[in-house]
Amino acid sequence: MKTKYLSVGMLAVLTQVSMADFSSLDQQVKYFNDWSVACNNQRECFMDSLPPKTEPSATETKDSEADDSDGLISLYLSLSRKGEADSPVVLRVNDWDDEEGSLEQGQSLKLKIDQKTFDLGKVSAEADENSSFEVDSKQAPEILAALQQASQVELSLGSEKLAINLQGLQDGLQYFDEQQQRVDTTSALVKKGDKTFTANLAPIEIITPVVSNDDELISDEEHAKLQEKIHQLALVKDCVAKMAKEEAVEDVIEILDKDNYIVGVTCAVDELNRQTLVLIAPKTNPEQAELAKFDQGADNSIIIGEFNGYSASEGILLNYYRKSELGDCGSTAEWAWNGKSFVLSSYYSMPECRGSLNSMNVWKLDLKQPDA
Repeated sequence: MKTKYLSVGMLAVLTQVSMADFSSLDQQVKYFNDWSVACNNQRECFMDSLPPKTEPSATETKDSEADDSDGLISLYLSLSRKGEADSPVVLRVNDWDDEEGSLEQGQSLKLKIDQKTFDLGKVSAEADENSSFEVDSKQAPEILAALQQASQVELSLGSEKLAINLQGLQDGLQYFDEQQQRVDTTSALVKKGDKTFTANLAPIEIITPVVSNDDELISDEEHAKLQEKIHQLALVKDCVAKMAKEEAVEDVIEILDKDNYIVGVTCAVDELNRQTLVLIAPKTNPEQAELAKFDQGADNSIIIGEFNGYSASEGILLNYYRKSELGDCGSTAEWAWNGKSFVLSSYYSMPECRGSLNSMNVWKLDLKQPDA
């Protein structure tokens, strides 16, 4: 990871970067027509149904059918499975629109697979709050088996209906098995065999973030003084030199830990994303601020995307990279502060813009929050 001070020339190159570099991660999202599959470094796999790439025109579908599906367009089927031998498949009905979504407490959910209808039950308050309905574990195996043989699938929520596209389902499940090393074993979903699943998981790093349990707040006056000192630094002057006045964005200054502030200075803004230079500033001498160190995805200490702030109580820095104006694709990265640098703790990706935002986890570390 590069930690040299920035120059204007470096920034000119960085403005051409379309996405932060997470290419060293082993897994990425893979698409099979109307299904996406991703597995993370812990061999936990996820598979989601997607809206069709192009919506059918009015001449290709009956008006009644179009009206039926309008209210449920944000719902999708999702299945996941952890990497251990005895891990079951978990089947869910999810809603990627958690603000104006379709799942509401008390509604009845049904899944019609060809001519057979599965009554999934009513949406609970918890499912409504989490925008996620988990199918009963006793029903899930039968439903999954039926899906693999189906020609038509329809999800019903109350009186509304949504067709689930099946193209790519079988290939996606095959890839799912391959990534979990279950092919030809008794636990496979597609190509079952008589072998016992024995693949062991590699040891996973456990990180304990450095957190601050103080309720310290930065006053407007203190923020202004800190901002003035930070902007006297040569590396910050180089950073903001490319910014037009009308693009000026207020700096982010927050408590990092008991000894330091974290500072985010916007260096460039384009139609979709900003580029934020991240620094660590000692509370006693903020003018001695240095570039923050990242192990992934922040070359020259610049985060590309929305700087979503820092949680001092959890030790987590969060940002979102937008790939389209709608924000229906992109990635979310989280880094844990270990007292010296930011270590990538989770990464979610949705690289293909499909009118949905069901980002998938392709990387995570086990975080152990310290005792308060």
